[in-house]
Amino acid sequence: MQNQTEFYENEKNELSAIQLRAISALSFGDNITTVAEELNLSRQTVSSWVNSHIGFQNALRQLQAQMFDDEVRRLRGMTTRALDVIYEGLENPNYRIRLAAANKLVSALNLPALLAQESSRPPEVKAPAQLCEMCEMEKISQIMNGFDV
Repeated sequence: MQNQTEFYENEKNELSAIQLRAISALSFGDNITTVAEELNLSRQTVSSWVNSHIGFQNALRQLQAQMFDDEVRRLRGMTTRALDVIYEGLENPNYRIRLAAANKLVSALNLPALLAQESSRPPEVKAPAQLCEMCEMEKISQIMNGFDV
């Protein structure tokens, strides 16, 4: 195993090359034991970095957040393409293809959640023109009620 003290000399300044390799491996989902074995370190060293080394923790979180953001962007692009394919399927003259596309769309929409949102939707607001018409009708009604006919 490598000299463990050299990894703590940079603790207050920069991360060592081996710490950066550990961060990379951890961010891709390797566990502490696997990373320690791959880098010829003790499990305690890697565990200490993960649990106590602020610079290591910040760099790991930053890389994980960046990777997450990259994947979200990638998924958004794929979602757009998938919706295009479903739309093409809905327009297909073959009934089975249209039906398969419709089923995919309905299952992707999560209708129970959409229906639950619909029931909690705020009441519809009248357009200003409709409000004015209602006011005019009320005024006419009040005037007419004022006359004894």
